[in-house]
Amino acid sequence: MTKPPLVSVVMASYNHGAHILEAVNSVLRQEDVDLELLIEDDGSVDDTHNILRKMDDKRVNVVCRSVNQGACTTVNNLIARAQGEFIALINSDDVWSTYSKLREQVTILRANPGVGAVFGRAGFIDATGSTVSAAANFYGNIFQQENRSQGQWLRRFFFYGNCLCHPTMLIRRQCYEKAGLYDNRLRQLPDLMMWIKLVKHYDILVSDQVWVDFRLIGDANASAPTPANAMRGMNEQFLQYEDFWDGADAQQLREGFLDLLQVWTLPTPVHLEIEKVLLYFKAGKAVGGALRLLGLQKMHRMLASASHRAVLAKDYAITDAWLHRELGMSSPFSATQ
Repeated sequence: MTKPPLVSVVMASYNHGAHILEAVNSVLRQEDVDLELLIEDDGSVDDTHNILRKMDDKRVNVVCRSVNQGACTTVNNLIARAQGEFIALINSDDVWSTYSKLREQVTILRANPGVGAVFGRAGFIDATGSTVSAAANFYGNIFQQENRSQGQWLRRFFFYGNCLCHPTMLIRRQCYEKAGLYDNRLRQLPDLMMWIKLVKHYDILVSDQVWVDFRLIGDANASAPTPANAMRGMNEQFLQYEDFWDGADAQQLREGFLDLLQVWTLPTPVHLEIEKVLLYFKAGKAVGGALRLLGLQKMHRMLASASHRAVLAKDYAITDAWLHRELGMSSPFSATQ
């Protein structure tokens, strides 16, 4: 039986014929790591298929689809094929910055068995490979993050959204088995929703090493600040954040939100549920009105539960009158908002 590789690198490709060889070479030149590179093309209509068919490195396995399925479905297919203990992802137009990336990350995860994934920082390049400064692009310094506890990461994600660079990541394959895969119904937030699930189960680390040259190609980037992407992001947030707190425990809430908890001891499961709902009312303008609307929905349901209603009245002074007042403060359906 053939020994499985230590690292599986997955690459979902789509219409990146101009850049995919550079991306592939940055993987195959990784030093001192036994790896496989799994590539799945998602119905490209440029010359990507022809380029991929010419690859003859035994570490490379290519699947070319004739019908576009979506980025997340493609990545999920790749993860299902992965044999490695660790999984890394690279976009088909990006370039790993150093030949030691995987070796350094494996060393970090080996030394920290409680850490599920390690991320790094990103440099930026344009379509020609020229450097783009952080000040000159819409990502700025977003990926320069300090390390946090699980609860502190949840706070960062809840109030401000994503700040981790996906193609810098090395993750244990078991993390996907525990947290699940990516949601192809989402276009703007699949990465963020994965990180939210991940940090409920594992610690993560962010290195100060730059491990990827992230390519910016105008509005072609999925996270480019276009009006459609902004609108889609708000709608996806509303659809997904209803379940944000599923699986989050009392310790994580205290770690990340202690200053915002009204009954910080969280003496019962009902108190934990109530505090989670009240956090939806703490969001500022950075995440729009989606969280507040979700909070109103959840509080409306809670006040219909006798067990929750009693605790709400006794420990939080929240009654039907409180809900009436909050419902009169703002609405996404108001023409004056």
